[in-house]
Amino acid sequence: MSYVCCVGKDKFGTLQVEKAAGDGVDCSRIQHRDGPTGTCIVLSGPTDRAFVSCLGANRYLTPELLRSVLPTTLARGSHVHFGGYFTTPELHTDELADVLKAFRAQGATISLDPQCVL
Repeated sequence: MSYVCCVGKDKFGTLQVEKAAGDGVDCSRIQHRDGPTGTCIVLSGPTDRAFVSCLGANRYLTPELLRSVLPTTLARGSHVHFGGYFTTPELHTDELADVLKAFRAQGATISLDPQCVL
């Protein structure tokens, strides 16, 4: 398993990468950016929940970055999962559809966490 993401050059980002690497995740494609690591706090009540988000380094995750790792990422596995879609604004483009088609053309399955409960 490998992560393709952007984290801040802060203690939280460092901790997250160290923990993932310690669990055997390939973190070589993680980009470290100035500013904070993106976070989301979930405020959960008995019947509903709300989210408080800070985009932080998530704003640097782009279709171009995903496309740049396409060949090597698929060599490591055949499933691509997108989590935190709503906190990655640069992925909200038609270009992402082209990247997803390229992943599918290489035989990958794709999943998306829609961040909602129906």
